[in-house]
Amino acid sequence: IRHDFGANNPDLVVTMGDSITTGVDTTPYPTMLAGLIDKTVINEGISGEHAYEGARRVQGVLNRYKPGFLLILYGANDILHSRGADDIVEDLRFIVRAAKAMQTVPIIATLTPMARTRGVFNGAVMSVSHFIRAMALEEDVLLVDLEVIFDGYDNDEAPFVLDADDLLQWDGLHPNEAGNWEIALAFEPVIESVLPALKAAAQP
Repeated sequence: IRHDFGANNPDLVVTMGDSITTGVDTTPYPTMLAGLIDKTVINEGISGEHAYEGARRVQGVLNRYKPGFLLILYGANDILHSRGADDIVEDLRFIVRAAKAMQTVPIIATLTPMARTRGVFNGAVMSVSHFIRAMALEEDVLLVDLEVIFDGYDNDEAPFVLDADDLLQWDGLHPNEAGNWEIALAFEPVIESVLPALKAAAQP
């Protein structure tokens, strides 16, 4: 994929999200991602943040850093506070469109599952992820399907069968070290698939 980054830095990646992005009691996925790609990764996640709060500050983040890429992982706190999937995804759409308007490449992620005491929210998680997939198609933006990746651990045909719970901490919400590696590994090839646009040769 060739992309015209305009005045943005194609070697700069900014991540936005909540405590799943900032990291809780483990190395956050953006730090792991930085070790996988030849780019600078800035973690602009804020613990406890909702998608609508990310929408409020995305323009400031884009103006400050002028990143080539914006990684977006929001929705967990919105779900825990009973916001509807439609409202959550419209906030995510706003963030995506803000990035596109600045010639930054947005990469939107579906949500990681919830389990244990928070397992009662997992139906809402799946609903939001469904809407995120549809929005990514409508907006023609890159998608990292974390729900599918985490659910892959429930695949009976896998050589080592694990539950998605094995990628989450005791709270059933935040990824553990292995979970964060899965997130970083999921974003890495999508980022690497985007190359700067070829500049037209100067005409004599």
